[in-house]
Amino acid sequence: MLDYASRDPSSDPAAVRIALTPEERGWQPEPYSILRQVLGPDFHGPSSSHTAAPQLIALKARELLGGTPDRAYVTLYNSFATTGKGHGTDTAIIAGLLGLATTNPDTPNADAIAKEKGLTIEWETRHDDADYRHPNGVALDLERDGVRLQMYAISTGGGNFRVLIINLNASALAA
Repeated sequence: MLDYASRDPSSDPAAVRIALTPEERGWQPEPYSILRQVLGPDFHGPSSSHTAAPQLIALKARELLGGTPDRAYVTLYNSFATTGKGHGTDTAIIAGLLGLATTNPDTPNADAIAKEKGLTIEWETRHDDADYRHPNGVALDLERDGVRLQMYAISTGGGNFRVLIINLNASALAA
């Protein structure tokens, strides 16, 4: 294993500088509100990582899809799979797919609302030890009016998230 602390390119001409900062790796810094970082997000549930972020992920997917899906297939990975029910991850995702904000008082009733509206959701949980799989990941496969959206996102803590994979297939609308 490399010891990055002992490899100073300025003192060793043979040393190769490895890009270690997010900016050097080409990652875009995420905009954070200082109040949100101190106070945390405003949401229903016991965990900003397991409740607020999944709801916001589902809200983003709903926005990209153009509305509430007709059908949803949701895969919860690793920590989400383990604590999903207990932390309300499932309820939060349903609420997001319905378009409910994290502050909406109907969020805890999202499952019943989805049933009333006829939203079909299939769930899968996976425990994946692959190095590339984040511990708080969710895959959404959604359909609405002939449009299909596939999205993989991770909760990065404090109610924040990052979308890593997105595939929007609107070819059915082009005909």
